Amino acid sequence: MFELNRIGDDTSGNDWRRNPQMGVNTLAFRAPQQGAFYGADADCAPITTRIEWKRTRQWLDLVARSGTPLFVSLERKAAKPEVRKALQDALAAAAAPQALGEPLDWMETQTPRRWKLGGQPVTYDWS
Repeated sequence: MFELNRIGDDTSGNDWRRNPQMGVNTLAFRAPQQGAFYGADADCAPITTRIEWKRTRQWLDLVARSGTPLFVSLERKAAKPEVRKALQDALAAAAAPQALGEPLDWMETQTPRRWKLGGQPVTYDWS
């Protein structure tokens, strides 16, 4: 028996396209496995200087509020004050019990943009 299972392929701190394709897609379609047999890990939020923070911030926010485990891979050079504050908020959110995030547009796309998180609708821009 395993307490945690990686449910998807790797996200990337080098190529943003992998994060929506591998992370968001995995979270949207396999997160219902969360808590059934294990914690469902959609992969880390990679915070690097090679990907725009405005993009990475969205993935960090989604995973932190999704009700699934949050892992972060942080490049020290990318740890600016704004990043540190967002990371602190994300870790606090992920540590609190919460309902599983629900993709709302999963029938229209493989990379849902609209989610229900904490009972509220949230929209992300993955492009």
